[in-house]
Amino acid sequence: MVNGFYITVSNGLLTPQHRERMGTAVWEFMWCLDKVTRVDSQGMGWVLGGKPVKLSEIGLGTADDTVSRNLNKLNDEGYIKLIRTPYGLSIRVYKAKKRFYKNAVSENERNRKNAVSNRSDKNVESLRENVESNKTVTVDSNRLDINSADQGSAHAEIVEVIDLFKPVNPSFGRWYANKTQRSAILRLLTAHGPPQVKRVIALLPKTNKVPYLPIITTPAQLEDKWAALEAGLIKKKGEFEMKKPKVIFS
Repeated sequence: MVNGFYITVSNGLLTPQHRERMGTAVWEFMWCLDKVTRVDSQGMGWVLGGKPVKLSEIGLGTADDTVSRNLNKLNDEGYIKLIRTPYGLSIRVYKAKKRFYKNAVSENERNRKNAVSNRSDKNVESLRENVESNKTVTVDSNRLDINSADQGSAHAEIVEVIDLFKPVNPSFGRWYANKTQRSAILRLLTAHGPPQVKRVIALLPKTNKVPYLPIITTPAQLEDKWAALEAGLIKKKGEFEMKKPKVIFS
């Protein structure tokens, strides 16, 4: 038997919608939840602190191609964000919550010993199970489901972002029903905020013509190449500053 932490997941995931969207990828999702080591201010759970991992580390005895397919499904459905690096995958979990309790086991163990004489065998067993858990990771499934109560405002925001791509991609109209592109937009809005995302998209007609900057024509490309575009713009700004004429006062 393997001893470890418990993972608490909202029972909102136990719905037909989530079962259809997640399928057998639920096992990879549970692995990601278990490996979350911190949650940032935007509610993103960092798997192993952002350290790149290989498919074989996530395998759970499953073939790498199956793990890859399941992770991509979770990414496309908006449960996780995959960041591909030369050394493996860096993974974030959307809308994750966690609590780490320092010395929780030893503290609870002392409490259990003090209370054991006054409890029935059934209650003692229940308490023992609680003692074994000193990490709780939860996911707010209602926020993961884009068909939740705030569907109307989210849908309007996604449609507005899709429309902004018209100058760089004449096929933008196909994305209204494209789950991959819609999910990418939702993650961009969550990670960077609507104003910043819209400002960056407005720059694409110009940046796509700049040598050495990434060419971006879809929301999924923008998500994947956001960091590269940002770094390239910073570099170009530095080059521009270097070329400015220097005024010397004598």
